[in-house]
Amino acid sequence: MFEAIRGSDYTGDIAIDDIQFTAYTSCAVNPADSVPPTTKPPTVQTTVSPPTQSPPGNYDCDFELNFCLWTQANDDQFDWRRGRGVTTSPATGPLTDHTLETNLGYYVYIEVTPQNDQDKARLEGPPFSGGEKCLRFWHHMYGQHIDSLNVYIKNGGNLGQARWTKSGGQIDDWFYGEVSLPVSSSNYQVVFEGVANGRDRGDIALDDISFIEEPCKLPTDWTTCGFESSDICGFAQDGTDDFDWHHVSKGTDSIGTGPDFDHTYGTAFGMYVYIETSSPRRPSDKSRLVSTQRSRATECWQFWFHMYGSNAGTLNVYVKDSSTLGFPVWMRSGDQGNQWFIAQVTVSPLAAYQLVFEGVVGVSFDSDIALDDLTVTQGACPQAGECNFENGFCTWTNLAQNDDFDWLIGQGKTPSGFSGPSTDHTLGTDAGTYVFLDSSANQQNDVGVLYSIQFDPTSSSSRCMNFWYHMYGSGVASLSIGLYVGPDPTAITRSLWILSGDQGNQWQFGAFSFKSSVTYKLAITAIQGTVGVGDIALDDITFSSGVCSISPSNAIGAPVTAAPSSALAGPTTPYVPSAWDCTFDQGFCTWTQATDDQFDWMRATGPTGTDLTGPHGDHTSGSGWYSYIETSSPRMPNDAARLESSIILADDGHCLRFWYHMYGTHVKILNVYTKIGVSLGDVVWVREGTNLNKWIYAEINLKPLSDFRIVFEGVRGTDNRGDIAIDDVTVKVGICLPPQGEYCDFELAGHDCGFTQDTADDFNWRQIAGTSGTSGTGPSVDHTLGTKYGGYYFTDASAPRKAGDKARLISETRQASTGSCAEFYYNMNGIDMGTLNVYVQPSGITGQKQLLWTLSGDQGDVWHTAQVTATYSSNFQIVWEGVIGTGSKGDIAIDDISVRDGACSPPGDCNFENGLCTWMNTANGDDFDWLSGQGVDAGKLTGPIDDHTRGDDQGYYMFIEMSNPRIPGDKAWLVSQNLQSPGVSGKCMEFWFHLYGSNMGTLSVYVDAGSGKVLLWQLYSDFGNSWVSAQLPITSLNTFVVYFEAVRGSNHLGDMAIDDITFATGSCSVQPPSADPNVGPTAPPVTARPTTARPIVTLTTPIPTQWNCNFEFDLCSWSQATDDEFDWTRAQGPTSTTSSGPINDHTKGTSAGYYMYTEASSPRLPGDKARFTSADIPSSPIKCVDFWFHMYGSNIDSLNLYVQTGGNLGSAQWSRQGTRSNSWIYGQYELVSTSTSKVGTVIFL
Repeated sequence: MFEAIRGSDYTGDIAIDDIQFTAYTSCAVNPADSVPPTTKPPTVQTTVSPPTQSPPGNYDCDFELNFCLWTQANDDQFDWRRGRGVTTSPATGPLTDHTLETNLGYYVYIEVTPQNDQDKARLEGPPFSGGEKCLRFWHHMYGQHIDSLNVYIKNGGNLGQARWTKSGGQIDDWFYGEVSLPVSSSNYQVVFEGVANGRDRGDIALDDISFIEEPCKLPTDWTTCGFESSDICGFAQDGTDDFDWHHVSKGTDSIGTGPDFDHTYGTAFGMYVYIETSSPRRPSDKSRLVSTQRSRATECWQFWFHMYGSNAGTLNVYVKDSSTLGFPVWMRSGDQGNQWFIAQVTVSPLAAYQLVFEGVVGVSFDSDIALDDLTVTQGACPQAGECNFENGFCTWTNLAQNDDFDWLIGQGKTPSGFSGPSTDHTLGTDAGTYVFLDSSANQQNDVGVLYSIQFDPTSSSSRCMNFWYHMYGSGVASLSIGLYVGPDPTAITRSLWILSGDQGNQWQFGAFSFKSSVTYKLAITAIQGTVGVGDIALDDITFSSGVCSISPSNAIGAPVTAAPSSALAGPTTPYVPSAWDCTFDQGFCTWTQATDDQFDWMRATGPTGTDLTGPHGDHTSGSGWYSYIETSSPRMPNDAARLESSIILADDGHCLRFWYHMYGTHVKILNVYTKIGVSLGDVVWVREGTNLNKWIYAEINLKPLSDFRIVFEGVRGTDNRGDIAIDDVTVKVGICLPPQGEYCDFELAGHDCGFTQDTADDFNWRQIAGTSGTSGTGPSVDHTLGTKYGGYYFTDASAPRKAGDKARLISETRQASTGSCAEFYYNMNGIDMGTLNVYVQPSGITGQKQLLWTLSGDQGDVWHTAQVTATYSSNFQIVWEGVIGTGSKGDIAIDDISVRDGACSPPGDCNFENGLCTWMNTANGDDFDWLSGQGVDAGKLTGPIDDHTRGDDQGYYMFIEMSNPRIPGDKAWLVSQNLQSPGVSGKCMEFWFHLYGSNMGTLSVYVDAGSGKVLLWQLYSDFGNSWVSAQLPITSLNTFVVYFEAVRGSNHLGDMAIDDITFATGSCSVQPPSADPNVGPTAPPVTARPTTARPIVTLTTPIPTQWNCNFEFDLCSWSQATDDEFDWTRAQGPTSTTSSGPINDHTKGTSAGYYMYTEASSPRLPGDKARFTSADIPSSPIKCVDFWFHMYGSNIDSLNLYVQTGGNLGSAQWSRQGTRSNSWIYGQYELVSTSTSKVGTVIFL
């Protein structure tokens, strides 16, 4: 009988649910403060099915029926409980057991409410004796107030020291644990001890305890190893070093060095490996531990290291190729404090390899170095510190000391229910995870700190930390990020970012820049405000090199100002203002329109008048003016507009700097000339085709022989989405000096950017502009300027060079690093082509090189991009080596070298957030380009509104736009860099695609390994308005490139998009299965692209001039019909009816622009029609009608488009009914008729 008694008023409803009875031996009263029953309920048969198999051992227990042979201790403060489903405390404990993985399965746990701090509950096993055994168990430790779980061996009533321990909150999951039990002639008991910390979010659970009658052993195919077994993870001592690593549990006898406990167990009984540096060891003695040989594959090695002692030496990690040790890929030197640190290394070998750990003795005995807990995963490691928390904390950790609570992994709503996020930021769903503090569990002013991995110095570049935060609730206190140096995590050296108070119920972007000349760590600190109404959450932490502005602007902390590290970042040296400087905010300054071109440059603020092209704002302030070319009607293909400076006197040279914007599927060319007299001369700088939807920086050294004018020339492409803009033009006397060591474009003759020639090679690289001098080889233009005036370095293969001769170009010295990314462009054009190699070598030592990258053979007269990650434990240099091939037609060229802190992304990987990475649109072979898309602009058609990486409208992806002048069968290629052979293991290429539209074309993936493109993946179906995962296997023993090919379908309703391309080592199946060209049907036929030239009309504006109209001045060639009930009205601003009609026109996007509309208020009646009719349109050639419409209001009827032939209106060819969003929407119809026609639009109200 359940009895419910009413309280003092009506606000006290009581509810019960899910009543169940199970067989048991005993159970605790839950919750603990409830009144217990006076009689024991009768025993009934359980409704839960028993396990299908008997337990494998007499001492094993899954707690499904009872406690088995395990009993409560009588010398503790409280007992373990047996439970299922959730525990009674919120936001702690498991949701399911481990055995059945349901809320019907049982486990045991400690309920820490209302226990005091350090109260203990012990569960004792049956007595054991005899040989060595392995204890296995699963544990769950989730909650902000988790204290610790310990395992003891109780002998003769004495617990002794803990054999295994774990402290602090983990992620909300079951984790495996094991402990080796010793040989014993006397009986002993295994004891599990759970410890409370005095708060209620600290439940700890156990399940599936088992024993095997042998030592704990590591599987041969291990991915995680804690050195607990005698085989030490398959590693072997190197017989060529000075001494051996030790495999121990209690460690060194030396004072002031070495760990007190291992990392795996956290006790003095856990095993690890270390170097003992006391006598007879001498300074600089080396000890190496070598792994078994591993197959060639990109892998991430993660390990924990301990380097404690005032004279600590060095720990190096090598990738040993065959018999060559090579150079360290990771290193750490000096005293790091008495604690274990996590580290990770990406291994991308060119052949099978062995990983080598080398400990180097310091100057005295107090320099022991230890290793523990190795983990190997396929693929490159994420950049240090980056984490989306989908698979745990990555390299971020909660420490057991120094704060009041732990950060938790959250999913869906937080326990407070009112102030945390309901979705994560990464996925944007309640299935995604983030980290948070639970304000309902802590006390005011409690502090929780999340600690980072140890980072390398930022060197000369700044570093930018980006992240997303959620701070919602009236009780939010503060979130801060600080930097500390040395072993003490409480000694914050510098505060970097602080934000306080309620920031609203949304994920918001945070960022800041900082520098550190030494290794450092970061600490993220959350302070609890009012209890229950102030959760703080974090997600998607990333890092990048260079300076970024502090975000949000009200955060406390100053951005670091430093020279940018790439050409996209802008000028790095100040300039004296000149007469030719112009921001275009007050006009064209001293710049004038040319008189020998076809149209003029314009000034604008905000977006241009055409969607999907042009900038959204100026570069100077975001709200000012810029200059651009408007490419819509009446412009024709190849029309040019030129903007000229006033005359500039020839002297020792000038530096031209400007920002340009070239985005749109019809963007053609932006040229810069130095005009002398009336002669334009040759182009000195050129950019062709669409780029990112961003402002991009450019600079040019100008040194004409006579007085000159600078000319910007914009050339119109095939259609109206080709607007090109410039802003913030500056001209200074003198040369543009590139930033030393960070970026070099070889434009300045005699300026080598710090590069030097190797004196031990056969010949030198040469700096040149124009062609290399030998026909059939070398580049025709440089990469920087794209003209014959641009400079680059090359190896001249003509006489007296002979096959095998080498030339080496050496970079300036860079500081020791665990990852610096060098990006460069290369041209390898010629039938006698040799080899280009890239090495890393210790600074100043030319005989010790480690190969990072190599490529051989003719690659065509194209500039290709490549990236290499250089790591070295001491100062190092990067070396470019050209090797002569079989003849004179083998010149090798390099250009635009940049080096930045941090490892490169794995080859081919790209999320398109900062450009195309190493992918590119091809200049030849296809018909149009892929575009970089973002948010609503691209999504106005059939493309996605949100990208896949970030899941919001601020992220970027690549897409193709299928409207006019595209015709069926047109194709666009997006091509990867040259990718190294994956060998016999193969690669799995993964990406996300978005195929949405009623007339989808074909999306295909080809691989070309030198013998032509091979189709590996293809789809041509509508997959709905969502991102879909794809993968395909690639096997090639040669270097290869990947092609994405998009083919236009029967009409424009079929845009395609891709995002988040990655490559992983190993094979995989084709996904979706229907994309497998060897299984699924072939792509449906599409009208082939004509082999003859298109009719000239398809190369002009979508509608010829006489039918085109933006209604800014009049009705153009359109007229009101006379056989309807009322007329269309030309208007600007809002209509006279509230809550209906547009506020702005579409052309200008302002209330000053004009549009046509139907006014539906009195005296209009239901069913009244207004028709608006074009002039006669010839039937040939085929035409496309493009227009924008606005249908918003509670009583909208319909908008129809007819094709009237010979006075017959016929049926509607296009129709929309009912209210839409309060915005302009794109419409399009392909006009096909056998006779002269009229197009009319008719509306019914």
